[in-house]
Amino acid sequence: MRKYLLLLNGGLILFFACQEEQVIEIPLPYKNIYVVSAELQANTNLKGIKISKTIPLTENFSNTNTVVEDAIVYLRIDSLRIIPLKYSTNKYYKPLEPFTIDKEQYIEVFINVENKDFYASTHIPKDLVVSNPKINNKGQLEALVLAEENSVYSALWYAQNTNGPVKKATSFESIKRSSKKDFISVNTSPIPQDILKSDSLYIQIIAFDKQYWDYFETRENNKPIEDIFASSGGSVVWNVRGDNVIGLVIGTNYSMLISVK
Repeated sequence: MRKYLLLLNGGLILFFACQEEQVIEIPLPYKNIYVVSAELQANTNLKGIKISKTIPLTENFSNTNTVVEDAIVYLRIDSLRIIPLKYSTNKYYKPLEPFTIDKEQYIEVFINVENKDFYASTHIPKDLVVSNPKINNKGQLEALVLAEENSVYSALWYAQNTNGPVKKATSFESIKRSSKKDFISVNTSPIPQDILKSDSLYIQIIAFDKQYWDYFETRENNKPIEDIFASSGGSVVWNVRGDNVIGLVIGTNYSMLISVK
């Protein structure tokens, strides 16, 4: 509840006058939203699935009161194998035994929280076939990747001077896809000129389940609108289904670092 101060004086609101003070409590509307997130990376052990929730504006934010610890969570692998997950101390739901994610698996996630059911599914992309890495005329690294119809692709750059620290891109510039199995060109974000002169440059291609495309294309729709005459771009597209839930559960596969120079 938020408290507002109402100033009354004979039915008229007057400034700089004697006023009678009365505290009125006005309820603020609040809707509990759950957030589910997980990256299921091929050829690695499952890191876990994170489940959190929003809190009322009147509550003090902390990491403890946003984390959901009492959900029932399990995976179904290729419509056959069931793997239950349990909450661990590092805010993730994890299997009791290490579970390695394999390429081309179809993984479904089932969640129940306070009698609410959430669901997500994702395909784990195939291993990547990459060729012809190079520096293009825009100061980006690019390479050809053999694209599959159910995957989309992006790339990161890495740079290092001899005996120096590794520097890397912090974001993708674009996501690429193909309507058929074919080689497509995938590029990184532009590399700053000083880093472009590094002794070694590498490109890494990342394949995502094709569901990532819709999220990537709409991810900025939840930013505040700075131009009051502009219309909203719509909502962000998530792949977690259910009432009062948002989130992304996406299969990925990373190439090795490929030397460009």
